[in-house]
Amino acid sequence: MLLPQKLVVVFTPNNQSLTGLLELIRRATKYRRGSDDLRPLLVFPLPSRIEASRENLRTYWRLGNASLNISGYQPLFETIFKEVYDLKECNLDYYLDEVQVQQSPDYAYGEEIAVLTEQTRDRFSMATSYRTFLEWLATGTAPWSGPPSGFIGSDAPGYTKGILFINYRREDAGAHAGWLADKLGEHFGERTVFRDIDSIEPGLDFVEAIQLAVDSAEVVLAVIGKSWLTAADAAGRPRLQNPDDQVRMEIATALQRNIRVLPVLVQGATMPSADELPDDLAALARRNAFELRDTSWEDDLRHLTNVLEKVLVRERASEPRRGG
Repeated sequence: MLLPQKLVVVFTPNNQSLTGLLELIRRATKYRRGSDDLRPLLVFPLPSRIEASRENLRTYWRLGNASLNISGYQPLFETIFKEVYDLKECNLDYYLDEVQVQQSPDYAYGEEIAVLTEQTRDRFSMATSYRTFLEWLATGTAPWSGPPSGFIGSDAPGYTKGILFINYRREDAGAHAGWLADKLGEHFGERTVFRDIDSIEPGLDFVEAIQLAVDSAEVVLAVIGKSWLTAADAAGRPRLQNPDDQVRMEIATALQRNIRVLPVLVQGATMPSADELPDDLAALARRNAFELRDTSWEDDLRHLTNVLEKVLVRERASEPRRGG
């Protein structure tokens, strides 16, 4: 029997509405795991009737307030998702920043339908709220996995919704990748920088999960240190020669999909030649590399930031919105 792939959980921010939701999610995902349908069941929370004009109340119900005995729906969903999908970490900040349906007395009783009657499509319209959720839902991207490819949402004017995806090998250049992510996050916003995809839930195809993550990127920054090419597994085999190596798969996916890949050289590393790379990474050798030197880190980073701004910054008045 073919079962649904997505479960949308609509709730209002109060204890009565939230009661029983966690057990419902627990039972639904358990039933799917025990069925003949091997596809995962993805759960999408949809907060509704959110009081946009009452910031304190909105924050209490989302994040919790112990003195008022309010647990907060975001930590509740993060906890249940870690349980049922066996996630190490689960952060719904990005998802719940974008996916909310506000309270509007004009539509409270269902006589009018927002998407049919509203003339405006700004970020405060009900039609836009529904569109934002449907954009996310249609891609099947898990709520904790960051923005889907082409997702618009409500970022500040001037930047595309695409992200900077940092590809690196921990044992090679983990520290440098962390410093780079922190600095780029300060400049472009933390939600624009993705460094890890450790939260791939059980049952998802690993290749597809990587493709979804990389697909969301405007630029993939491949951080290359001195041991990037020679890093070996426990058996002594070069990691890059393994088709299932995560670093290789991320870069190969980006190259295949014509996503901009920028090699970032650290620790005095040099670019590998095409002959030294697997066939699906050979095109990486033709990419102009950018060097971040320890002796001039801040100056080099400012230069890199200027380069990335040319990709991420655009005039919304003169360019059509992606996905819109």
